[in-house]
Amino acid sequence: MQPAEQQNVDVVLRYFDGCNTGELDDLLPTLAEDVIHYFLPESFPTIRGREHLARFWRKYKRTLDPTWRIDQIIGAGDLVVSEWSCRWRPSATTPWVMSRGTEWYVMREGVIAEVCVPISRSTVPPTANSRTSPTPNAATYRELDPRPG
Repeated sequence: MQPAEQQNVDVVLRYFDGCNTGELDDLLPTLAEDVIHYFLPESFPTIRGREHLARFWRKYKRTLDPTWRIDQIIGAGDLVVSEWSCRWRPSATTPWVMSRGTEWYVMREGVIAEVCVPISRSTVPPTANSRTSPTPNAATYRELDPRPG
């Protein structure tokens, strides 16, 4: 991996650290001012802007208490791809859930300019041996929307 690619990977790792703390001061330096975060399918809202995305992850942390872990990460040129796992709880009275997924990042000038997250839903309840498990649904993401109102 070239030094610039390693720097891009390091930025994404710091971004995940910020998702784990939920602290704006940890997230903001990793994001371009005009960052765009896409969820696929499109039923999940696109998040635009550094402040908006950082506030989204702060609220996500406060609401679902997730712990993210990078399982694998690679960088090539201005692209970074991660495979992650996330332990989260829909509410304080429900069991923990393990979600897994990938994210694709486009880097620009040393920060994240674009994130694309393909989301699939599993109808199979998670087990100790499951490789995939349910992800938060669209209603959960709307609930986490950091915009006023």
